[in-house]
Amino acid sequence: MWKIAIIANALVMFLFWIASELAIAFAYNHFVQYPEAGAAIVLPLVTEIALSARKFSVTLPIAWSLVSVFYYRFIRQKITSDRNEYLLIFTAITIFIGFSMLIFFGLAGILPYLRIGMVIK
Repeated sequence: MWKIAIIANALVMFLFWIASELAIAFAYNHFVQYPEAGAAIVLPLVTEIALSARKFSVTLPIAWSLVSVFYYRFIRQKITSDRNEYLLIFTAITIFIGFSMLIFFGLAGILPYLRIGMVIK
């Protein structure tokens, strides 16, 4: 059962990554890929960072999958009661990192629509 939980943690991180990509995709399409003609667009710093990190953000779920493999090797040597505690800690870290990534990309996707950091004509 604990093996399935470790695999599920890696899959949850991939789901958070997909949700994060969807959160920033609308801002990318509207302000970068298809900008309005002749509009002076100054994106907020958070949005610029998120858009530049968008290409490399896939490394987080891939790295988390590798961490899961090493964590599996670490906790398989533990007794059952300790294994549950380690698994709970690992799940909490997965959810914290995933929500942090989702909030960052979500905030970066919303800020340009609020006209924060943009030149208004």
